[in-house]
Amino acid sequence: YVLKKDRLGPGEAGFVTKNGQGLVYVDPSELPNENKVQISAAQRVWIKGFFDQFETALYGVNYKDPVNGYEKFIDVDSFIDQHILVELAKNIDGYRLSAFMYKDREGKLNMGPAWDYNLSLGNANYLTGENPTGWYYTQIGGADYPWYGRLQQDPAYMSRYKERWFAFRQNEFAQTNLLGQIDAYVTLLTEAEVRDHKKWPVLGVYVWPNSFIGKTYMEEINFMKDWLTKRLAWIDSQFISVPVFSQKGGVIDPGFSLTITTLTGNILYTIDGTDPKAADGSRSPSALDYTGPIIINVNTKVRARTNIGASWSAITEATFYTEIPPLVITEIMYKPAP
Repeated sequence: YVLKKDRLGPGEAGFVTKNGQGLVYVDPSELPNENKVQISAAQRVWIKGFFDQFETALYGVNYKDPVNGYEKFIDVDSFIDQHILVELAKNIDGYRLSAFMYKDREGKLNMGPAWDYNLSLGNANYLTGENPTGWYYTQIGGADYPWYGRLQQDPAYMSRYKERWFAFRQNEFAQTNLLGQIDAYVTLLTEAEVRDHKKWPVLGVYVWPNSFIGKTYMEEINFMKDWLTKRLAWIDSQFISVPVFSQKGGVIDPGFSLTITTLTGNILYTIDGTDPKAADGSRSPSALDYTGPIIINVNTKVRARTNIGASWSAITEATFYTEIPPLVITEIMYKPAP
């Protein structure tokens, strides 16, 4: 099934879940379309029943239970990823419109694919879209913010959210990567941009719902890059700062000195592969206090978190090699079953 949370189009009725979420059928479709399978009466009953079961679990007393709570019905990381994408870009249509989701046979409900991001990256003068600070989700609520409010009441969900945000920040959402992508698209569109603005002379002109009106194309680009830079910094500031390693792992010489820094709090680390934070949120017995450079003489995986009282940062980890580790074949699968 592919569904979406969106306005109803001509001829669409969609359905309403147990807790009042209006959803639209995408595929199978309720509209006559030679390119899509038509949804049957049995399928309508089944998919609504699935959402009703999900919401019963989500809003139930035992919603945090990893076996029978909300996690039984949804791919949690896909929900987190979509939320992060909306907030990173501060997409004014996010959550409430053009919000697609899909469910494969015997699979969990996934959020995605991401869609409809024209009113983002500061390109909106309402719902604080022009402001690179502040969470967008606080500007909406109720039926416009499906399921996430309840999910955010689970500390385990919020911890997972924080971990994924900082994992993305190390790679896909690194500032140099994001700004580099913008520059690459600017280069790609150099010739087309001239023709575009010759046909549609909108530079220096208000076009709904612009918050910034650049006189030149590069003014618009620089506004977007500056907005995004500030947005990344603001979201980072909403969490305890993660430890920063002086080197991100890799091949080293024996005696290498690893320095770890953080903006605030204490740094706890391990060198045995375990997490400095125990499953119950306390300090792990394996955790060590960082008091100065760590001298590494053998292959070592270092994992570190910033700790402030009962609160923890996301984890930073890296593996350092003084020699190439051996390759061990532990299992061979011949024609494995599907």
